Amino acid sequence: MTSNEQNQHAGVILAGGQSRRMGRDKRVLHFRERPLIEHVISALCEFTEILVVVDRRQSTLSQELIDAKRILEIDSVHWLYDELSDIGPLEGVRVAFDWLNHSQTNCEAALLVGCDFPLFLPSVGRRLFALLEDHEAVCFVDDCKRKPLPGVYRIAILPKIMQLLANGQRSLQSLLNAIDCKEVHEDAIRDIDPQLTSLKNINTENELQALRLRFGM
Repeated sequence: MTSNEQNQHAGVILAGGQSRRMGRDKRVLHFRERPLIEHVISALCEFTEILVVVDRRQSTLSQELIDAKRILEIDSVHWLYDELSDIGPLEGVRVAFDWLNHSQTNCEAALLVGCDFPLFLPSVGRRLFALLEDHEAVCFVDDCKRKPLPGVYRIAILPKIMQLLANGQRSLQSLLNAIDCKEVHEDAIRDIDPQLTSLKNINTENELQALRLRFGM
């Protein structure tokens, strides 16, 4: 990871989902001979100073990756766990932002991405940070639909996240509705990601097979 004490960028990988549509743990399914989550970790390590993975409770994924000795950057990853189970991705964001808020870093914003974006490009992450400006968040929009992931969010929105959870709101869409989010059309990154592969996440077996057929096993 790079170091820039004056303006640190954080990356947060949400990895606590149940993979219900996939029917098996998609985090460790292989694409190009590497687990999906390994691709995401490697990409974020190229442009963030602090990397956090939020996993579900009682998961052994981090130890499995360490034992496999596949991820060279694994020692620099901060592995956190949902404190409450099965209440949606917003709890994972809360855990990560609470840790970042109390850690001794100069981090003001973090890129959020799922563990199932194996083709995410570091250049797209850098572009999102540059587009944040004075907003609380920046996310992509296509056909008038906002996409929470990947996106960059300010750590200072933590109180709003906590209020949403207290009110029973658990989705990332509810977070977008509660904050000042800059909307950026997907075409804004076509110059660095012509096929928009950074925005492709994998939820089903068919999507995984299509990815392998198009971009290699």
